[in-house]
Amino acid sequence: KVEMETKIREAIGQQRQTRIVCRTGNPMAMLDLEIVSLNAARSIVVLGLADDITGLSIMKTVLAITNNPDRRSEPYHIVAAIDNLKILDSIKLISEDEIEIIHKGEFITKIEAQTLLQSGLSIVITELLDFEGDEIYFRNEPGLIGRSYQEVILAYDTSAVIGFLTYEGKTLLNPPSTTVLGEQDQIIAVSHDDDTVKMSDQSHPPIDDNVIHSEFLESLQAKHILMLGWNQHSLTLVRNLSDYIPDGSTITVAASCNDSRSQVEQFTPATSLSLEHREIDPTDRSQLESLPFDSIDRVVILPCYKIEPSGKRLTIDQLDSSTFVTLLNVRNIRQRGGHSLTITSEILDVENHSLVETPEDDDFVVSDHLISLALAQISDNKALGPVFNTLFDTQGVEIYLKPVTNYVKTGQPVSFFTVVVAGLRQNETVIGYRINAQRNHAGGSDNNLNTKHDIILNPDKRLSLEFADEDKIIVLAEGGDSA
Repeated sequence: KVEMETKIREAIGQQRQTRIVCRTGNPMAMLDLEIVSLNAARSIVVLGLADDITGLSIMKTVLAITNNPDRRSEPYHIVAAIDNLKILDSIKLISEDEIEIIHKGEFITKIEAQTLLQSGLSIVITELLDFEGDEIYFRNEPGLIGRSYQEVILAYDTSAVIGFLTYEGKTLLNPPSTTVLGEQDQIIAVSHDDDTVKMSDQSHPPIDDNVIHSEFLESLQAKHILMLGWNQHSLTLVRNLSDYIPDGSTITVAASCNDSRSQVEQFTPATSLSLEHREIDPTDRSQLESLPFDSIDRVVILPCYKIEPSGKRLTIDQLDSSTFVTLLNVRNIRQRGGHSLTITSEILDVENHSLVETPEDDDFVVSDHLISLALAQISDNKALGPVFNTLFDTQGVEIYLKPVTNYVKTGQPVSFFTVVVAGLRQNETVIGYRINAQRNHAGGSDNNLNTKHDIILNPDKRLSLEFADEDKIIVLAEGGDSA
C-alpha cells in the first residue's frame, strides 16, 4: 500500500479534488474485493497483472466481481483492455451489459493505420481522448427536438456536433443531414466541457455560397509504405492498411524479429496490394540505407517484442530505445536524400515521447497511453465505447484530414460556418482544421490553437478565417482517400 501511494504521488503529484485510496489484496479473490466497496463504485477499471499476457487474471477478476453473492442488484460498469482475443470473447459471455472491453491490438493498429496515411491524425485522436482541451460529450436538447442534423449542427457556435445517440442506444455519427433528432435522443458533441455545450443565442453569419466548392476531383493514388520492425500486431496492421490503400499500393516489411518473414509470405491480401519482406535489422544504419527510400512515401516504425538470449522479454525502455535509433537514422536519411516521406512511430512509454518530438511533420502513436486514455474516458461515460469503436474502425465513419480546397476557396476570408455547410453538402461533419504554417487569422485569434502542431479542434464557427491551399479540414466522413 505504501509503495503504491509513493509511486502514484511521484507520477502525478498531490491531487486537490481527487482522493486516491490504495488497498492491498488479490483482485481475483471475492473476500479481498470487499475492501474496495465495489457496490458503491460508479465504474470499475480492471487492469490485470503486469506479467499476464494471456488476460486470464482480468477474466478471473471480472468473474469475482460479477459472481459475488453480495453484489448489488443493478449492473456494474466494468472497463478493461485485453490483448488475447479468446479471453476477450469469453469475458463478453460473462455479462455484455456490464462490461466494456478494448481489444488492445485491434485498437492500436486501427489508429496506426489511419495515422500512417494521414499526417497529424495522432494529435487529433489524442486530443479527443485526453481530458485536456476538447472532448466528446452527450446532451439532451429539448429545444432542438424535431430538427434536422444540419439544423442542430448550425445551432451551436462553440461546440462541434458529430452525431446523435438515439433513445434505443444506437450511436449515429455523421448521419445524413436530414436525420431528425428524436424526442428522447441525445446530441453527441465535441466541446471544451460538458457545460459549454450550449445553443447559440444569436443567428449565425450568412453562408457565402460563392466560396463553397461544390465539385472536386478526389484522386486515389497508390501508397508505398515501409514497415520497419514487426510484432504480434503487425499482421493486423497490414490487414487494416489493405482496407484503406488503393490498388497498386505496396508495403515493404523490413525486419528480422519473430516470424516476420514467414507471416508476410503466408499473408494473402484481399486487394491487389504488393507485400514484400526484407531481412534487415532496422537499427543498423548500413542496412537501412539499402532500402528503396526514393520510392517510399510513408514509413512506420514498430517495436519488436522479441525475446533476449537470456529468455527475458525486452523492457519498454529497451524497445523504445531501438525505435529511437531507427527513427533518428530514418530522419537523417530523409534529410540527406531529400526524400518526401512521413514517419509514424509507435512509442510504448509516454515519457519517452518528448525525447524525439520535433516540429517536423511526423506522428507518434503512444500505444499504452492511448489505451489508458480510452479506458479512463469509457469509465467516465459508458456511451463513449460505441463512439470510439466507430471512429477507430476501418469501416464506416472515421476521422479524415482533407484538403481545404475540397470545401472552400482559399486566399480570402470565410466564416467557419460556411466551411461546416460545405462539409454537410458532401455528407461530412467538419470538426476542425489544420493550418500548414503559423499565421494570423482574419477576424481574431482562436483560443483552441495548438501553436506547435497547428491543429484546431472545435473552432468558434463565427470566426472568419483565410486558408491556404496546403491547409486541411478535419472531418468525420464515411470512406474517402487519405491525403
